[in-house]
Amino acid sequence: MLEDGRIAVFSVQNDSQGECEVALLTKTQKENVPEKTVITYGCVYPSSLLCAQVVRFNKLNTQFRIELKQYTEGSMDINAAKDALRMDILSGNAPDILDIGAGFSEEENFALIEAGALEDLTSLYSEHYGDKKLVQGFNRGKMLEALCQLNMDRFVDQETGECHFEEESFLQILELAGRFGGEEKQAGFEQVRNGEILFMEASLLSVSDFQYYEYLFGDEVRREFRLKKSVIDMLCEEQMEIEYEEDEEGNLQERSKTSWKIDDMVVKYYAVTKKEADYFKGLLEQIGNSMDTGVSQGLITIIQEEAAAYFEGVKPVEEAARVIQNRAQNYINETFHIPDK
Repeated sequence: MLEDGRIAVFSVQNDSQGECEVALLTKTQKENVPEKTVITYGCVYPSSLLCAQVVRFNKLNTQFRIELKQYTEGSMDINAAKDALRMDILSGNAPDILDIGAGFSEEENFALIEAGALEDLTSLYSEHYGDKKLVQGFNRGKMLEALCQLNMDRFVDQETGECHFEEESFLQILELAGRFGGEEKQAGFEQVRNGEILFMEASLLSVSDFQYYEYLFGDEVRREFRLKKSVIDMLCEEQMEIEYEEDEEGNLQERSKTSWKIDDMVVKYYAVTKKEADYFKGLLEQIGNSMDTGVSQGLITIIQEEAAAYFEGVKPVEEAARVIQNRAQNYINETFHIPDK
């Protein structure tokens, strides 16, 4: 406390960057504090970078204030958290922004969409980000392939072999891919960080990879692969084990697991916390089993061949989808093994 009544504060950010700040706080009467519109951000596992960005936003913005609502706060488990979220939605008390990343399966995400609980942001993207690229280094062919790989299970029933490539959601994939150019241009991390590009493709092979991308962007990373739960648990346990080393004075200190050079700075990563490991597992739970790689690639080849006519303006999107549906169904009938009932 200073003589004039102000309060001097020294704080250290609780994240991988560990930024320090010195601030002077001035007491102000409540009636003299400008009112702000409160925006509720609902999530299951907020990352440290998300919390830091919320604090930064609230410091700088004079009109809005973000309040985090963590549905797993306290001792609440993931299933109880989901039930609490559903009750908020049904009662009209849903958060303004909902993070449906870690903790929610793909089926649960689509259920929220189909129930009308989420707003379609396509028009907002066109209005606010029309001059920005959506994904780093993607042309229309690569974008179409990525979208199909991530959503193939929605268009091919792996139990019955039935194809559904004439659904509205597939037409939207073709239309989105068609907005990309024909050339593939690579871009650097900096273009993603400064907002020139909104998303990028990345590989998530370990918990330490998650720490790396969280440090860079604070965003979620997704990759198609198959792993047994026991293997995932083992990887997390290994990364959570703290290793020690002696400093110059002979005192024990935690030893970093690994380090990366980002720009001109070396960032060290230490043992992951249980919270980070649970978040990592939550990401993996969304992925599920993908279709056989050979069958999936065969379908993608068909889709790309027939989508070219739509991209070039020769066929409307509905006709292109109809041809894709017919060829894909014939291909599945000839090559796909339908499981015995």
